[in-house]
Amino acid sequence: MAVTPTASGAHLHCVVQRLQGEVTGEGLWLTSTAAHQVNDSFRVVAADVRRLTPTRIKDQSLLTSAATIGSKALRLDVFRLDHAGKPVLVFVSERDMMWTMGKCWFAKLFHSPPDGVSEKLLTDARGGDAQAQFDLGVNFSNRPDHEQAAHWYLEAANQDHASAQFALGVMLADGRGVPQDETKALIWIGKAAQRGCSEAQLALGLRCRRASFKESPQGALESTLEAYKWFRLASAQGCKGSEAEFERLAIRMTQEQVNEGNRRVSCFLASARDR
Repeated sequence: MAVTPTASGAHLHCVVQRLQGEVTGEGLWLTSTAAHQVNDSFRVVAADVRRLTPTRIKDQSLLTSAATIGSKALRLDVFRLDHAGKPVLVFVSERDMMWTMGKCWFAKLFHSPPDGVSEKLLTDARGGDAQAQFDLGVNFSNRPDHEQAAHWYLEAANQDHASAQFALGVMLADGRGVPQDETKALIWIGKAAQRGCSEAQLALGLRCRRASFKESPQGALESTLEAYKWFRLASAQGCKGSEAEFERLAIRMTQEQVNEGNRRVSCFLASARDR
């Protein structure tokens, strides 16, 4: 979701839900952007706010809001469901109101896939499938919609999907779709490298190699040894460019340093087998 400040509030644009909105002092106005759908807007305003309690169940309303289309009103309820303990937004309406609003787009307001994304992929991603979340991130990255890509990469990365962790790290390093943060980028790239992502291993090796030029002799040696380890691990998996980096570094190292680098590689592989 993209949020852009305006003079009167903010403009919202949701690609996945095919929805756009305007936040004003009057409330939140929502409109469908799906093709061949009605263009009526409806307004959401808070009418009642209470504390969430874990004892509430599916059929107990925690919050009721008023939504209007013209002179007609729609009730919105928020329930705390037992499923994953997450609050879920539920739309409640009389049958004739659903038809008034344009049933085809309202009923799918938070479920319609964007163009080029299959319903199954979107459903799987929303259901917590890490591979589907990563694939959806790649889809948005290629559009490009970097904010949505970063969102889905993060969802998959939090489930230890190595490729998603690396992709998220690169976006953080470049400031694409998320605020630039080299520290967080290094953390995610490091996680991906530890999980065996060869591209992340190459990227981490390059970072270690660059760091070796700026550090004290002792720190430079440590960074060089780590760069050697990551280059060799990436090279063993056939990662493009890693073999050349490995050879370029190894030729400048002493035999003792190479032996230490190889020991670190062996330790990493042994640890990976135990995981």
